[in-house]
Amino acid sequence: MGRWWNLVDTQDLKSCGHCDREGSIPSRPTNIKQKKMKHNVKIVTLSNLSESTAQEVFNHVAKHLLNQMEKSRAEKGGSCLYLQENGNKCAAGSLITAEEFVKYNIKDVNNSPWCTVVGVCNLPDIHSILISDLQSVHDTSYPSEWQAKLNVVAKNHDLEIFEA
Repeated sequence: MGRWWNLVDTQDLKSCGHCDREGSIPSRPTNIKQKKMKHNVKIVTLSNLSESTAQEVFNHVAKHLLNQMEKSRAEKGGSCLYLQENGNKCAAGSLITAEEFVKYNIKDVNNSPWCTVVGVCNLPDIHSILISDLQSVHDTSYPSEWQAKLNVVAKNHDLEIFEA
């Protein structure tokens, strides 16, 4: 039986045409049961991203967002940032260590879409669609909505959901 997808409208502030996500996040029908995962979470960074599974990337980012429960935003203009001066990080920023921010000069592209950062900083492009979807959760919704939005991302990527 073939799969079919609904489209859930959402504003996508960091869409990239070549990341196949502009304006909507595909969503599976709600009658599909999903397993909830246990809280054994691997720390994923740029240095081990290529060896990490999609589930490990999702778990790491979901745990980060649900623990932080606050957007990482610029004080002036309010745009989302990978790393805020107070130490907060966005979804994709949680995958980048302090040393990697310096090594890859990510400060210069701090409010760019993930696919732009991958190209400009010559980062591994593995899991780029998943990371862009997680970045959209952070950038386009309130922290109180993150759990539900993360559940949608998990469904779209055939992953187990993460609950704090």
